Amino acid sequence: MVTKRTKGHEGAPSRAVESIDCTDMRTTKNGQGKVGQRPSLPEAAAPCWGMATDSSAKTTATAGTTTSTTAQKAKRRRLPGMTMHSTGQARVRLSGKVHYLGPWGSAESHARYAELIREWEANGREAIGPRALTAAEATLTVRDLVAQYQGWIVATGRFLKNGRDTSRRRLTRRVLALFEDFAGAVPVRRLSESLLVQWRDRIEVDHPTLVRATINRWCWLVKDALRWGKSRGLVPKAVWLDCASLPNLKRGECSGRPERGKRARRAVAIEDVERVAAHCHPQIAAMMRLQLCTSMRPGDVCLLRWADIDKSGPSGTWVYTVEGAKTEHLGHVTRYLLGSAAQRILEQFPALPAAYIFSPAQRMADRHAAGRRRKEPMRRRFNARWNSLAYRLHVVTACAKAGVEVFTPHELRHAAVTSVVNAEGLAAASAAANHRNIATTSRYYHSSSDEKLRAVQVLDRIVGAS
Repeated sequence: MVTKRTKGHEGAPSRAVESIDCTDMRTTKNGQGKVGQRPSLPEAAAPCWGMATDSSAKTTATAGTTTSTTAQKAKRRRLPGMTMHSTGQARVRLSGKVHYLGPWGSAESHARYAELIREWEANGREAIGPRALTAAEATLTVRDLVAQYQGWIVATGRFLKNGRDTSRRRLTRRVLALFEDFAGAVPVRRLSESLLVQWRDRIEVDHPTLVRATINRWCWLVKDALRWGKSRGLVPKAVWLDCASLPNLKRGECSGRPERGKRARRAVAIEDVERVAAHCHPQIAAMMRLQLCTSMRPGDVCLLRWADIDKSGPSGTWVYTVEGAKTEHLGHVTRYLLGSAAQRILEQFPALPAAYIFSPAQRMADRHAAGRRRKEPMRRRFNARWNSLAYRLHVVTACAKAGVEVFTPHELRHAAVTSVVNAEGLAAASAAANHRNIATTSRYYHSSSDEKLRAVQVLDRIVGAS
């Protein structure tokens, strides 16, 4: 038995310990107690600092165990947080491996973070390795992917207008058929940017008349099909990212290939239009003049019907709402205001409300009635309305007869937009042409040398006055 006086904690008064039984305390060679063991105290003994009675020791040990277990569980439940890289990308480190999640603060980064955390937890908080390919991913070929994509387009009614294929659907079908002939047997997981470059090189050799913009559009259609497959789990994300990095052909990279079609569009002069109109049928001449008055598309002129014209427009104008316009399948409504000049042109062609105002059948009936005395029915049947191609052919033929530089009906729209821009500005021309974006209208505007001369004269006056 040892009587010992100990000092209290943090300057507290000392306490006398009457008797401490140290027989149960095992010592090491250096005289210190074994790590993890504490001496027991008698019931009457007052515990010193760092010691506890049997009951209090049990309580303390139990509380310490509970606290330690809770801390371990909390530590085990703690999840790595997202951090921002210097490039602006969000990232997370899981078991020593860094995963990039996308732009910092974006919904994509949060969704990717949640997906990786679930996969990491399911993997026992071990580093996430490459995912094993499924049987479908391992055997899926480009031919199978193209077939599924084409089936999806047909099943969902994509790229249809009035029940007929649009140019986008026809072009997609053609381009994917060419790509399938080149790489149809290649597994999708083996696709790469280098393979797309090889296909593009083949296109340049086999189609020497294609312009650079068309080749870039064909490549974009193939990448769009791969993007569709990526979003449905058919194309691995790594494959899609590799193929999507294919850059467009830049100016000067096509070895002398023309940058555009055979000739650039221009704004046709009104004098040239009148000279060509003198060699056209009255219907074709009226359609040309109507485009100059309204900046209509050629297809919108062909679709004119009296049933689609509202004569109660603002300030005495008529409002023509196009039925089956170019952008109707996109939810856009195309309307043109018809002024007094356009009204005078249309009044020369009366027709039934549901009939087309400009009709090849009516034109040939007039010619048949004027050229034949005897009453014989026409054996050939003609269309009820003009289409854009037939309208274009008539205008081009009349240009050759008139000795005027060839222009197309679409260039009449360029001429109308240019005239409005010079008179009222770009915003008014954009509204008249039914454009949703002024940038589109700017492509229809053609400046002349006279405008450049006026600009130089204005600058001379400003500099001279200063």
